[in-house]
Amino acid sequence: VARTPDLPAVFFSNSEPGGSSQSWSYHELNQRANRLAHALQKLGVGPDSLVGLCVERSPEMVLGLLGVLKAGGAYVPLDPTYPAERLSFMLSDSHAQVLLTQAHLAAQLQPSPAVKVILLDQEWSEIELESSENPTSPVNPTNLAYVIYTSGSTGLPKGAMIHHRGLVNYLTWCVQAYPLSEGQGSPVHSSISFDLTVTSLLSPLVSGRTAFLLPEGLGVELLSNALNLQASLKHPPFSLIKITPAHLQLLGEQIPTEEAQACTRSFIIGGENLTVDHIRFWQQYAPGTAL
Repeated sequence: VARTPDLPAVFFSNSEPGGSSQSWSYHELNQRANRLAHALQKLGVGPDSLVGLCVERSPEMVLGLLGVLKAGGAYVPLDPTYPAERLSFMLSDSHAQVLLTQAHLAAQLQPSPAVKVILLDQEWSEIELESSENPTSPVNPTNLAYVIYTSGSTGLPKGAMIHHRGLVNYLTWCVQAYPLSEGQGSPVHSSISFDLTVTSLLSPLVSGRTAFLLPEGLGVELLSNALNLQASLKHPPFSLIKITPAHLQLLGEQIPTEEAQACTRSFIIGGENLTVDHIRFWQQYAPGTAL
């Protein structure tokens, strides 16, 4: 924020009919997150306080995440596309004291009466009255940054607790290891409830680059459309795309060979076994892209 206040921090293009694009600068995003943080602190949010975050992929999702961290709390990502029963379980199991969400999502979450619900889309006029100055909190490296739930494929979902020390360590390494300064940022195309989203969302934001938020919905097909549009407009390539091997292979089947090199400076691949078949297209048609 101090180095690049006027550059775009987040960009979102709404694919709905009549939908518009949103872009917030670093200065604007920081001021909004500060206001939310002050409001959360007045509700008692501080170190190791858990705050549920159930917001569709949008600038408001980033606002909620940063607001919780700035208040000193830890966010619990709740994917709004999950079944209501799973969302309700995670909210209850985490003992979150506050829930950040949107009006049209609130009904499926079924929070207990003890949970303070903040509707970011309806209550922003009140939150906007808070101070835009950076808040202070006694949070330290051993406090929680977020709690992310497993899939529950072997039973009930379990909350994995991620501390600030681990998150800062990882992001510091990302900035050194990945070519963030060589591209324009990263597309955010995966759920906030997947840990890989931390890379595509937060790495650009600690590097003065842009997090490009793709709408909920078509997954890798939407990413393919975004890359094709980027190439047709002659935009610079992304710095990185965080992706699973299966999605990387699918993407290779949808990108014209002549545009492959212009997609991204790097693919950060993980989550499954990686085979030669997954990367053959990219090795052949985008040899300058780091895998």
